[in-house]
Amino acid sequence: MYVSQFINDYHYQDNNVFVKIMNMTQDEEKKTSNRFIHKLKSEPLVTLGLILTASALLGATYGYQRGDSATMQKFMRYRIAAQGFTVLAAMSIPISYQVQSFLDKKKEEK
Repeated sequence: MYVSQFINDYHYQDNNVFVKIMNMTQDEEKKTSNRFIHKLKSEPLVTLGLILTASALLGATYGYQRGDSATMQKFMRYRIAAQGFTVLAAMSIPISYQVQSFLDKKKEEK
């Protein structure tokens, strides 16, 4: 009984989100796309990491399709490095905001 209620609530919530997305006005869509573009521009290292990861996965897929396990393994290693870079870049964002906030407070005190 509890599980079925949870499942019904979960589907109800998902449907509400889906309906909200489908009923977006053009202004809301522009705001959403502008936010996405702003994030891509404001965090270029994360964007670069995402592109590198996707490229490595495409290279590994190419190696897999050709049956070349050496190429596939090479690109999978590149993928791990790219994902590590992306995680480090994403983790550095809050740290950089904290450092910038600290420096701004120091300037205000002087």
